[in-house]
Amino acid sequence: MSNESATELFKALDKIGASSLTDEDCCQLLACLYYDHGSNEEFVFNWKLNTDVRIAQQRLNICSGGEPNTALFVKFKQFCKELEQSDKPEWYKLLLAKYNLD
Repeated sequence: MSNESATELFKALDKIGASSLTDEDCCQLLACLYYDHGSNEEFVFNWKLNTDVRIAQQRLNICSGGEPNTALFVKFKQFCKELEQSDKPEWYKLLLAKYNLD
């Protein structure tokens, strides 16, 4: 299966509610990118990560001009604050390991 086909499959699964990403995963992933790794080459070329980022953006409704999902955006901001205040929390380490970025 090509990366493009896999990406479309993951997006379709998310639309029917069968995604492997929880709302918390989405918020953590976006907080990680926002805080630490937005331009890291390992992140840029990781197709699974990029697919999950697109799903997370859609779930939080931050990839269009509409209103973001308020409840999830609050969680996202909490994770950002946690990253600013601590030295790599456990969820951050697990997230990196999930995408083979540790």
